[in-house]
Amino acid sequence: MPGLDNDKNFRPFPVGEFFYGGVVYKFLIPSFQRGYRWEKKQVIDLLEDIKQFACNGAQDGSYFLQPLVVKRTLDVDGSDLWEVLDGQQRLTTLLLILKEFISGGHLTPKEMQLFGSRLYKIRYRNRPQLDFDNPDGASNIDGYYLANAKSTIKDWFEAEAVEMTGSINKIKETLFQKSDKQVKFIWYAIDEDSEDIASINIFNRLNKGKIGLTSSELIKALFIMDASGKDIEKSQQLSIRWNEMEKKFQDDKFWYFISDDQKYQTRIDLLFDFVAQRGPDDEPDTSYRKFQNLYDYCQKKGTVELSEFWKSKGIDEMDKAWNEVKKVFDRLIAWYEDNMYYHYVGFLVNYGSKPLEIYNAIEDAKLIAKNDNWMSSDTEQVLHGLIREKFKEKGKYLTVADIDKLDYYNKTRVPRLLLLFNVQTYYKTHQRFAFDEFRNPRNGWDIEHIDSQNNVTLESFEDRIHWLKDIEGDLETERKLNDKNVFVKKLLDSVRDLIEKSESDGKINLQNYRDLYKHINQYYSFEESDGSISEVDLESKNKDAISNLTLLSLKINRSYQDAPFPLKRKRIIEEDQKGESFMPICTRNIFLKYYTKDSANLSPMMMRRWNSKDKEYYMEAIHKMLDPIFSTEDTHNVK
Repeated sequence: MPGLDNDKNFRPFPVGEFFYGGVVYKFLIPSFQRGYRWEKKQVIDLLEDIKQFACNGAQDGSYFLQPLVVKRTLDVDGSDLWEVLDGQQRLTTLLLILKEFISGGHLTPKEMQLFGSRLYKIRYRNRPQLDFDNPDGASNIDGYYLANAKSTIKDWFEAEAVEMTGSINKIKETLFQKSDKQVKFIWYAIDEDSEDIASINIFNRLNKGKIGLTSSELIKALFIMDASGKDIEKSQQLSIRWNEMEKKFQDDKFWYFISDDQKYQTRIDLLFDFVAQRGPDDEPDTSYRKFQNLYDYCQKKGTVELSEFWKSKGIDEMDKAWNEVKKVFDRLIAWYEDNMYYHYVGFLVNYGSKPLEIYNAIEDAKLIAKNDNWMSSDTEQVLHGLIREKFKEKGKYLTVADIDKLDYYNKTRVPRLLLLFNVQTYYKTHQRFAFDEFRNPRNGWDIEHIDSQNNVTLESFEDRIHWLKDIEGDLETERKLNDKNVFVKKLLDSVRDLIEKSESDGKINLQNYRDLYKHINQYYSFEESDGSISEVDLESKNKDAISNLTLLSLKINRSYQDAPFPLKRKRIIEEDQKGESFMPICTRNIFLKYYTKDSANLSPMMMRRWNSKDKEYYMEAIHKMLDPIFSTEDTHNVK
């Protein structure tokens, strides 16, 4: 990383500098620091990360460890002593790894003598000194963890030697050699008289379980270093604005609208992937490398070639790049605040689209159209085209006529269509779909039959007894609504008989249960005609058609598996009244019969059924919302 060596207080610090710097570094762990506490997994993670970096085939590059935050003091002999404020765990683990190289037969005798004499030292203030060569695991808790880590490192090296992949030699080169590919710390030296060390948090926001710095953290370091060298006030303003942007990315409502990726170590990384236009096949550190190129160019103009990426944008200064970052961030905020962008971008992102891809599609369409009067309706048409792409199967697009043919077994189009139906309904009614609730890992979603399906799915004795008792209670309600119905009384008696016998025997006769289930399902699927109730042929009713499907959370879905419509409706109303969980608006509308015309005049019995008229009105609502999308002519050539 050329161009940074002029700042000794904050700079990349190659591990090899310990051996070629001309001094033996001495580190002091202050009394307020806890002792060494790394577990086996953390040690192996570090080894594997360094191995991956060393063996990735690149001829140059840097792998950054956690920032090493130190404060210079003087030892008793007047030499420099570096008090470690942060980074103790990795500094200690790295020392054990280097010692394994030196004592484990992985170096030449000359290298062993040279590197062994220059290896840095660690000691403790007000704690027993640890023996890093032969740690005693029984002496104290620090020694216990140290001994385990040393044993883990030794075993790992032995396993790598058996594999004979050459990884040990490649790792050795990144740690000991003067090369263009090195493992480095971020060296952050606090002023000797400084009492305020809060600024270290700028560079020390590593997520749980992660070893390397993320692209955004490294990019921020570049911006801070550039600004600090010019204007302290500008540096402070940059930090304030950065924190504001970072805070917005921590807002789940914003984050789950703009990203479906749970792998980002730091959410704001997405912003820099957008700015740097990192493609799906690019390396994870592509964004950082582009900003590093610009920084190096600014530090040493004439000796570093500016990449074509920056040239094409007319950006040759870090200030201009910072303005580009702010512009892209403002664009994402504008999308979030615009109802059309919010819903369509949120839907597309849910099915794999990246914000950059959506933006480029819109910009490409503008170029093709050559329309100086580009309007919001033109953008909406482009977004419709991108949405239609998500429903493409075997080279064919979904048409308006195809919607009616969809059923439960189309596991791709049906979930997407039902989600789109909800998203479009929120958009057209000037509300906001809760992408944060929908995408949150704690929630799961499924396609549920509105009127219970024909097949028995419950298997355990307890679940079946619970289901029968729920049916018993609802049939009692049905009997009160229509005490002249002989069929309901017959069913109720059969249910009670099966419950009594099953609880007495401790098991359920499977054939009797299945037969009764069929009759119950048949009863709850009746059609009302002239005020009378008639039994229907259950097999003739296609309960897997999309007109009998809705989107529902797994939690609610599993709680009433196999339940008939009135029991499902009761549960949905209860959940909706609680207001504790996200209920998609279309699911709510279905069970409250809002799609059914003149529902206020339905009989109490028919409010407890999902019949052919309900399905018809439901499909009308779907078409009203979605036909404008699937019948739109794609004049902007979106691909």
